[in-house]
Amino acid sequence: METMVYNGETLPVLADLDVLVVGGGFPGICAALAAARAGAKCMLVERYAVLGGQAAEIDTWGIDGFVNAEGKLLIDGLPWEILHRALAEGQSDPLWTRLDMALMEKEGIPAALHAAQLDEYVPYCNTGTFMNPFNDQYVNPNAYRYVAHSMLMEADVQVLMETPVIDVIMDDCQIKGIIVQAFFRRFALLARRTVDATQNGALSAMAGHPFQHPRAYMGTLTRVANVDVLKLIAFIRANDEDWFLRPMKGKKADPDEMIRLVEGGNPLAIHGFMKSLEFAIGKHPTYASLKRNNGDPLFFFYERDSIGSYWTFGDAFADVDTSDPLLYSQAVVAARKQQWLMHKFFRDYIPGFEHAHLMDVYSNISKAYMQSMEPSGLTEYDITEAEIRTGRTEQPDVVTIIRGHPNAGQNQDGWAIPLRALIPKGLDHLVLTGKPACRMIHYIASCAKVGEAAGVVAAVSALDATPLRETSVAKVIEVLKRRK
Repeated sequence: METMVYNGETLPVLADLDVLVVGGGFPGICAALAAARAGAKCMLVERYAVLGGQAAEIDTWGIDGFVNAEGKLLIDGLPWEILHRALAEGQSDPLWTRLDMALMEKEGIPAALHAAQLDEYVPYCNTGTFMNPFNDQYVNPNAYRYVAHSMLMEADVQVLMETPVIDVIMDDCQIKGIIVQAFFRRFALLARRTVDATQNGALSAMAGHPFQHPRAYMGTLTRVANVDVLKLIAFIRANDEDWFLRPMKGKKADPDEMIRLVEGGNPLAIHGFMKSLEFAIGKHPTYASLKRNNGDPLFFFYERDSIGSYWTFGDAFADVDTSDPLLYSQAVVAARKQQWLMHKFFRDYIPGFEHAHLMDVYSNISKAYMQSMEPSGLTEYDITEAEIRTGRTEQPDVVTIIRGHPNAGQNQDGWAIPLRALIPKGLDHLVLTGKPACRMIHYIASCAKVGEAAGVVAAVSALDATPLRETSVAKVIEVLKRRK
C-alpha cells in the first residue's frame, strides 16, 4: 500500500479517487451514486456504522417534498429513484402508491385525492395549515438503508464505515484528501475532488472556512413497536380533550374516522395527551420535562402494523449552539433521557402502550440548523432572498432546482441552486451541500437533490481536469438529465 507523510507521521494511503464523498446521509448517498454513474471512481465515507442520516431518523419524507403546489414532480432523479426502490421493499406508507402520480401531474392534487377516495384530506399547498397528509408519508428506514447499500454496490461505490474524518489534506488552498481514524490507526484518502455532505460543512471547517451559523433545534423521533392502536383510539373516544389529528380537515379528531384511516393503511399523527401528562406530573414530577414552555401538546405518530414513533422535542434542546461541544453534548444527553421518559409516560399512562417496546435504532439525535434568509457568506455565491421567494434567477450557472417550503416564504414551484453556491470561498477541489450551501435548503428530498448535483459537479470537474469554478454547467445538466 502506498504511503504518505502527514504531520511527520507516515500513513498508508487507503484509496486514490476521482471523487470522495464525506457523509452518508441522503445527500451523500446521492452525491456518491451520481459521481459514480458519471464515470468517476468514488468512495463514500461515513463516521457511523449506519447509512441514511436524518432521512432514516425522520422517516416521514412527505410527498410535499417532491411535488409543487399543483402536484407536478419537482424532485426527480436519484432521490425519486431511491424513494421508489425503498417503497418497493414494502412496509412504507401506502399513500405513496395509492396516489396516481400521472393523474396528479395532469389534473392536480384534488383529482388524485378524489380518485384515491381521500377527499377529506387537505392538499399541502394550503399554507395556512399543516392539517393534511402530504408531509407525513413515512418511508421504512431499514428499507431505505437496504436500498442505499444495494445501489451503492451496484454503482461500484466503495463505502467506508465507522471511520470519522479527523483532518483534511491541503496543498495551499486545494483539498487533496482527508485523514480518517480507523479502529487501530489513521489512513489517508486522496481525491481529485471532494464533496462535503456533512450537515455542518465539517471539511470546510477543518480547512479553516467554518459555517458560521451553528444554532440548531434538535429532536428525536423514536420508533416504538407493539402499540394497540384500537385501544388507543378507544381511550381518545372516552376522554374529552383537545385531540388534534394532523391529517384531517380542520376539526377535532373523530375516533370513527381514525379507525377508518387505520383500516385503510393510513398513518395517524395524534396531538394531545396533556391531561394524562398533568396527572403523571402530579405523581412523578420528573415527567415535567416533557411539558413544553410554549404549550405544545405531546405527539404520537402511528404508522401501521403496531409501529409508530414518539416525536419528542424539549426545551433543553430546542435551541442549541452546536459549535460548543459541551453545550451540544448536554443537549444530546437531555434528548436521550427524554426518549425513555416519553416511552415510560406512554407505557404507564396511555392505554394501548402497556406492551409497547422502544426501538432506538438511530446513531445520533436529529438536528436542523436554523433557517434564515440571511446569507451564510461561506460560498462563492449567496442565493438571495428574492431568488428564494420568487424562484427567478439570472445566474448563468444554475445546476439544479429544489422544492420551496410553503411555510417559509419559499417559491413552491422551486428555486435555483447555482454552481458557485456549492463552492466555499478561498478553497478549491471541495463542493458543499445542505445549509452551508444555502441556509434555506430544507426538505429531505431537496437536500438529496443538491447532493446529486454536487456529485455530478465533482465528477465532471475531476474527469475533465478543470477547476471547480470552471466546470461546464452545460455538461453537468446533461449528465443530470440522463439520470431522469
